[in-house]
Amino acid sequence: MSVSLDHYHDGLVERCIHDLFVTPRITLYRWSRLTEQTNHTKIGYTGQHLASVVLNVKGCKTGARGKDCMDGTEVKSCSRVDQSDKCTRCHVNVLRVDDVCPVCLGGDKIVRNNDTKWLLTIRSEDDLNAYLELDRLLLIIEEYPDFDKHDYKDITITMYEIYPKKEPKNFAQLITNYYNDIYSKNLQKNPKKVPAPKNLWPHSYQFHMCDPHEIFRCRIADHLTDPKLTILKHLKPTDPRTPADIAPMPQSLLNARERKLLNSSDEQFVSPEDKRRLSLRC
Repeated sequence: MSVSLDHYHDGLVERCIHDLFVTPRITLYRWSRLTEQTNHTKIGYTGQHLASVVLNVKGCKTGARGKDCMDGTEVKSCSRVDQSDKCTRCHVNVLRVDDVCPVCLGGDKIVRNNDTKWLLTIRSEDDLNAYLELDRLLLIIEEYPDFDKHDYKDITITMYEIYPKKEPKNFAQLITNYYNDIYSKNLQKNPKKVPAPKNLWPHSYQFHMCDPHEIFRCRIADHLTDPKLTILKHLKPTDPRTPADIAPMPQSLLNARERKLLNSSDEQFVSPEDKRRLSLRC
C-alpha cells in the first residue's frame, strides 16, 4: 500500500487551504450574521487533511482514535481565530467580527480571547510511550498575526515539527513529568475525576524548549472579504530539516534568573548556544 498521496502536486496545498479553511469560514460568517451562532470552525479534522497534503503522507482514516498519518506522524491542531469574546460590562458573549457589544453597544469593554492551545492526552503508560516513540509530532496553529493591534482581517496558518526521539530530550521530559507528577498524582487523589490533558501553549517557553522546526507558514489577507493566500514558507517533504528552521525563542520569555544566567543582551532572540544552557522549567 502506498504511503504517499496518489495525486500530489505543488498547487495542492493552496487548493486544500482555500477549500477547507477559507471558504467554510466565509460561509459560516455569513450564516453567523443571520443566526447569531458562533462562526468558529473546528480545525482538528481539517488540520489532518492539511498535514497529509504538506507532508505528502496519507491518513489512516481513524479520526481521533488512532494514528493520524501512515508514517506514524501525530497531528495536533489549534485555532485562535474566531474565539468567542466577552463584554465585561454586560457579560454577554461577543463574536470576533463584532466591533461593539451587540447589547450595550460598547467596544471598549470587550475582552478578546487568544488562549487556545494544543492538547496532548496522556492517560496511561501506553499513551506516554506512544508519544515518546514518535518520530514526528506535527503542530498546526491558525491565528491572527496582528492580534495585538486588534486587527483581525488577516490570519496565518503555521506548522511545526517536533521530534520526540531526537535531542534535546526536553519534549520527552515535559510529557513524562506531566504524566508522573500531575496526571497520576491527581488521579490518585480523586480517581473519579480525570485530570485535564497536557496543555502545550503556542509560543511559550516550554514550546520553544522543544526545538519546534517551522516547516510551513502562510498568510491569508482579508480572509472574510477578499481572501488572498500567500505561502511564506514551505519545506517540501524531501527537504532537509536544519537548525535554521527552529523557531527562535524571544528573549521576552526568559525570567529574571534565566536572564542573569545568560547575561542577556538586548538581542530580540535567545541564541542557539544560550538556549542549550537553559533548563526546561517543568
